[in-house]
Parts: sequence; structure tokens; C-alpha cells
Amino acid sequence: MAAARDKFPCGTIIDVDTGLETITAVVLDTGGDMIKAWRNSGTVWMDLAFATESDARNNMSTRNGVKYTVKRWGW
Repeated sequence: MAAARDKFPCGTIIDVDTGLETITAVVLDTGGDMIKAWRNSGTVWMDLAFATESDARNNMSTRNGVKYTVKRWGW
């Protein structure tokens, strides 16, 4: 998962509830858009990695109002 490191340090484990399923992800990367969204408006953007593009489309694509729970903070 990529997320704003100001909000979620590397190694943070997060359960992401998409409304269709719950995905457990580990923050291993960041992205410019994630950083900008958090710094400019306090909006949390997450980018989940899937094995294939069709997996991403089938599981989640783009959603608003996704709920998440931090299971463990990173380093």
C-alpha cells in the first residue's frame, strides 16, 4: 500500500473495509498525490497494490467513504 507517510509511517498495518471485503495492507510506499491530499485537506488517500488490473477493478476501483482501522503503527 502507498499512503502519506506523515499520516501512516512505513510498516503500518491497516485493515481497509471496501464495503465489499476487508483487505489487510502494509504501508510500504508513498505517493505525491497521497502526500498532497493529506497536507492540503486532511484527506486520506490510499493506493492498494493488486496482482492484476482486473483484480483491482473487481475488488475496489475508486471508492469514497472507505473505512480503515490501523492494526499496528509502523516504524
